[in-house]
Amino acid sequence: MSARLSLSDILALMLTRSAGEHDSVTLKLNAKGETQPEVTARSREGETLAETAARVRETYDELCEYYRLEDFAARATADNGEPF
Repeated sequence: MSARLSLSDILALMLTRSAGEHDSVTLKLNAKGETQPEVTARSREGETLAETAARVRETYDELCEYYRLEDFAARATADNGEPF
């Protein structure tokens, strides 16, 4: 026989779970060879939604700029003499 969780137990589990979540970045390569960044962020303590959105936007824009296909190929060639 399993014990039933109270509403306060469920709330405590939810708060504990969300405290462990982190920001993440995923880079995907599409069929054209372009890198498509995906940024996921959680609001930090005391951070407004607008501040979180600004942080995500800045990270996304930096990644798009860095992985722009023409620039990325030029950097790779300059680093080791061969593209990619």
